[in-house]
Amino acid sequence: MECPSIHDLKLDSNGQRAMEDIATKREFSRMLNPVLAAGTFISIFLGNNSWKVAFTVATTDFYAFGLAMQQTDRITRKQIEKIATNAALFSSNHDQNMFFRAIANGCSD
Repeated sequence: MECPSIHDLKLDSNGQRAMEDIATKREFSRMLNPVLAAGTFISIFLGNNSWKVAFTVATTDFYAFGLAMQQTDRITRKQIEKIATNAALFSSNHDQNMFFRAIANGCSD
């Protein structure tokens, strides 16, 4: 998809709120993967003797852990798409509508 060129965009209060929500989702997603990884490794290694660590490593579902790590970006993208679609529906002007439709369709930066 080719992203539109929009100049002098003025966001109304709903548009500004949507941008704040999108920024919050992106920041949350950026922090989520390290927290997921840290939580898994803490549960394996923290306060356990070597036998228990070996057992915990053997029983940890690393496949599911890997899938969870991969899905965080997809989940965030869907949340941003939903916010942008709603913002486009309730836009007060054409440029704002076009801007949020572009975000919903994958345009960024």
